[in-house]
Amino acid sequence: MSLFHFGAFFDRAGREGDYLWGRLDAVERLIKLLLDVRGHPPTLATGAPAKQEPLVRPDELATECLPAFRAILAEEGPSLPNATKLVTKLQERVDALASAAAPTS
Repeated sequence: MSLFHFGAFFDRAGREGDYLWGRLDAVERLIKLLLDVRGHPPTLATGAPAKQEPLVRPDELATECLPAFRAILAEEGPSLPNATKLVTKLQERVDALASAAAPTS
């Protein structure tokens, strides 16, 4: 919060955390973009915008993001020694998402 979040620039752990969050946010946005393509695009023939329901449910997005989140944490975690606590917390959150997304028998 120091200097309106600019304080992380002067803190190695803050920079590592920001870098990691940036990677995770970017992959989530890319996956959401790719999933949105699966819907039917609006047509220009009617001249009116098409009514579309959301194409990506939150649970579907979480499920689709899991492999990418895991890959980023596995790849980046060892090279971010000052963000070890954050990496551990994020791995726990990803595991929790996986548990919640797992089909029950």
